[in-house]
Amino acid sequence: VIKQGVAPVWSATTLEQVPTDPKKYRELVESQLTRPVYFRSLIEKLYDEQGARIFVQIGPGALVNFVEDTLKGKEFSVVTSAALGRDGTDQMRRVLAALFVEGQEVDRDFLGVKQVYRAEHSLMIIQGGAPILLNDLPELREVVQERYGSSGLHLGLGATAAASNTTAHPLVQAANENMREALKTQNELLDLFEKSGLTAQTAADPATTASAVAPAGSVSATKPAAAPAAPQASAAPQQEDFEETLHLTFEDYPYLIDHTIIRQPEGWEYQEDLSPVVPLTMTIELLSEIALKHAPGRKLLAVNKTAAHRWIEVAQPFDGLIKGSWKTPDLLELSLEGFAQAEFVFGETWPEPPADYAGAIDIGAAIAEPLTAAQYYDLYAFHGPQYHSNIEVFKVGARGLVNSTAQQEGKGSLLDIMGQQLGLFLHLTQTENTISFPVRLKELSFYGDVFDQEGLFEHTLIITRMTDSVIAGDMVLKRDGKVWCIARDFVCQRFHTDLSVWSVCLKPQFYLLAKEIAPGVFHRSNVYHDNILMLLEKRYLNHWDRAELQSDLSRDRWREHMVSRIALKDAVRSRLKAAEGTLPYPIEISCLHDENGKPYIIGRGHLAGAVEDTCVSLSHKDTQAIAIVSDVPVGIDIEKIEEKDENFWKAAFTEGERVLLAGAPQPETAIRFWVAKEACAKRTGEGLITDPRRFEVSAIDGDILVVGDVRVQTRRIDDDYLAGWTL
Repeated sequence: VIKQGVAPVWSATTLEQVPTDPKKYRELVESQLTRPVYFRSLIEKLYDEQGARIFVQIGPGALVNFVEDTLKGKEFSVVTSAALGRDGTDQMRRVLAALFVEGQEVDRDFLGVKQVYRAEHSLMIIQGGAPILLNDLPELREVVQERYGSSGLHLGLGATAAASNTTAHPLVQAANENMREALKTQNELLDLFEKSGLTAQTAADPATTASAVAPAGSVSATKPAAAPAAPQASAAPQQEDFEETLHLTFEDYPYLIDHTIIRQPEGWEYQEDLSPVVPLTMTIELLSEIALKHAPGRKLLAVNKTAAHRWIEVAQPFDGLIKGSWKTPDLLELSLEGFAQAEFVFGETWPEPPADYAGAIDIGAAIAEPLTAAQYYDLYAFHGPQYHSNIEVFKVGARGLVNSTAQQEGKGSLLDIMGQQLGLFLHLTQTENTISFPVRLKELSFYGDVFDQEGLFEHTLIITRMTDSVIAGDMVLKRDGKVWCIARDFVCQRFHTDLSVWSVCLKPQFYLLAKEIAPGVFHRSNVYHDNILMLLEKRYLNHWDRAELQSDLSRDRWREHMVSRIALKDAVRSRLKAAEGTLPYPIEISCLHDENGKPYIIGRGHLAGAVEDTCVSLSHKDTQAIAIVSDVPVGIDIEKIEEKDENFWKAAFTEGERVLLAGAPQPETAIRFWVAKEACAKRTGEGLITDPRRFEVSAIDGDILVVGDVRVQTRRIDDDYLAGWTL
């Protein structure tokens, strides 16, 4: 019996939840045995879209390594239930202890704890005393003092730490052992620092602390400034926590049309086909407005620990719940549930900027010629004019960029330069994973009014970290030579770059994805992960097409549908190519089906009434799709070259066809006959629903087969497939 479980189960082959419908479940299990798995994509999807932060490997395997490699630089926890050198019971206690530390409820009798607590993810940073988790648990305070002494956890591992062996509860022992190992590692690191002399250096020059040790593969500024000292707490009264709704509509923020990854034809009136998204910096400014509203008369000094969990789309009205929680009279935490969160620091006056950034900032030797702003936005960016805040690039250095920037009509456009320049640095210096989107900003410190954005600013990007999956940097914005704000640890997620996909998404009027293999015949293989296909769905399907999609379409069928529409629409677009070389947008073409399932196309927008007399046919099989477009009725088919049983031969071929097939190479010739018959049946609009022997191959002329009075061209595709189309 297959039924709904107590927890969702995800498939690493489909990147979707495992279905509970018995038929679909069996189809998935069968297909999963032969399909590739996408652990990295699944981990990223669970992290980015489902909010997963804790990963537990059940049994042996490589999940721990996959997660650590995929989420490098992010906040997460991963633990295995099976470890070499420990028996299962001992390791399970460690799993439970790790889950408890991460705020999960593992045992309500555990030391009388009735509430689930949450701690910071990194236990490797223990700055004097016990971690926040232990300080905040009154039920554990007595145990902590007994185990580690009244001063809490310190760097030594002396007799007080050894006293933990007297605690009988296995979860306590496991948690204690984890902490002891973390402290041991920290001691080893400190010992290495002392032997290398780095501790003396940092004591003598605090400004170099941040760059004393850089991770492998990172690029650091020679002397980044230390963060400004936190302002003294003011006498502001403690505020009440609050909740309110953030309401966003496209009509209220029309400039977001210039912040959409998928640009549609100018004047496209169907809002449901537009995908404008709110930039992270606009989210910061929207939340800043709310924060200041709840702190009247105060100055916003910093926005810290900003995290973006998912895009806010406003093609449809957006209503999000904002929760405000005052941690201190000067610190407000805002959370836009499911989308973003940040902390806002207030004071009575803005601090003086740090002296370290007063003069020129070293970003290394020049390594490339600067692009003009027009070149950058034309070649690499999806931003429209109302977010063109890059005015001029002055220098491309080994460790960053310097450019001038100005606020445009779009909200958040000035601060958006930070993410734009990180992306530009990738495009200019890297060849892979050059697409990036912001996900986190640790600190954004202001030395003036956050909304005083008039004038021309100098922006300096200092690259601090770059791996295959992330790029991070610090940014300094100056106006009239004075520092206005400093961003620290602005992190962008890097994504796999497929130039053809990026080109057709950015400039569909000039690019196709499908390849023309014969006049009017276009082929496309699906080589994309589902996240890329979902992006292409936004590019290739309009709302009429999406309405045609069956809601219960399986993931495999959806992939076949998508790749076939890419092939078909590119075939039609190529046929309609203008004299100056421009192509229609895919969204201006709809593919529908008549009562017999035969496809036909109609034009939308500028193409309304322009393509209705065009004849088309399409076919898909597994990862392959093929389409044909013509002035006269046509048919096309593609099939995999594979052995067929005797029943297929009896049902598919006439006596005359079996004579022609005798002695011919098999199974290729039989499949060649079948695609020819199928193509002819599609040409008539009937298909092979009735007896396929009605369409008989009567002659063979090399790769061309004759079916009745119709000639069919056949061709091998990607080694394992055969296609045929009517001539």
